Amino acid sequence: MSLSDQINSAITTYLSQNPAVPGLILSAQYNGATIFCQGYGVIDENGTTPTTATTFQIDSLSKALTAFAVLRLYEQGSIKNITDTVGTYMTALPDCTGCNWNDSWNTIQIDQLLAMVSGIPDASSTKLTYLEILSNVAKQQVTPPGVSYVYSDPNFFLLGALINTILGNSAGNNFATYIQEQVFSVFGMINTGLTEQASAQDPALPYFNNAYTNWRNPNCGYSSGGFASTMADLEAFAIGMANGLVLQPSSYQLMWTNYILTDGKQGPFGLGWDVTTNTDGAVTMVVKDGGGWGWSSSLAYSPAITASSIIPASASVLMNGTTAKAGSANQLTKHVVSLIRNDQ
Repeated sequence: MSLSDQINSAITTYLSQNPAVPGLILSAQYNGATIFCQGYGVIDENGTTPTTATTFQIDSLSKALTAFAVLRLYEQGSIKNITDTVGTYMTALPDCTGCNWNDSWNTIQIDQLLAMVSGIPDASSTKLTYLEILSNVAKQQVTPPGVSYVYSDPNFFLLGALINTILGNSAGNNFATYIQEQVFSVFGMINTGLTEQASAQDPALPYFNNAYTNWRNPNCGYSSGGFASTMADLEAFAIGMANGLVLQPSSYQLMWTNYILTDGKQGPFGLGWDVTTNTDGAVTMVVKDGGGWGWSSSLAYSPAITASSIIPASASVLMNGTTAKAGSANQLTKHVVSLIRNDQ
């Protein structure tokens, strides 16, 4: 069976096992080029099949993009050290009069936010803005940072607030404009951003509780889960990573190194990504997914382990519908990357 037939079979099997997903598009890359891309099913009441130009909200896949923005600021010197504390740069939420602040946040390191080991509890909303969510979370107790991994959206909300504070949070110099200019434009991601449904190119509709519904306000997810994107842009992202765009090699290595907890054990996250290593400690796969509110997404990337023996391979999926099991979008993309590796 050809590689394309194997990938197609994996997708059709996946869809048969996940009836709550009416449509998806999957793309795969090898050696810096797309080798497979196909849309399946439908993404609205009109029976439209997704294409590379269809726009989906990508939810927590946004975190991987925010990580690039943070590390770019680090390379440019606006963040002096990735282990600097939040309090080095801000002690209040930017432009948020009356918002609560938790003084315990002052001692959390930036890399601890990226690695999901800050001790800040999880919270999300389909109605509140990211600043309102942070203001509510500020009332809750923080466990000691660096001790344990707890997946928490407010980690990346706080990173968005941190970037806004560093940049001055003006109309032309804020998180949204910075990531557009320094990350998306460099990768060639021309249709990615904090996009409203009304202004999105060929928008897919989220599918939730057996019905199509509307997008949530991107300011609810913001730097943690507010971006919308297309498969054409995710292809550009994957190929750009294979070509080492945006960041220096040392920053890629930093981003894709598992965070070491205070007990010496390895956490599952690097900086913004799930990281898997082999027995020799080499990174074999980095993955980030997104899901909820009628969407699921995932990007799995297998970097070059050595310059001569392992060529980068990746797979991305965008779907409307919430998958039956947590992480199953990741399971699909990781499986496709494994098929590519086994075929070479």
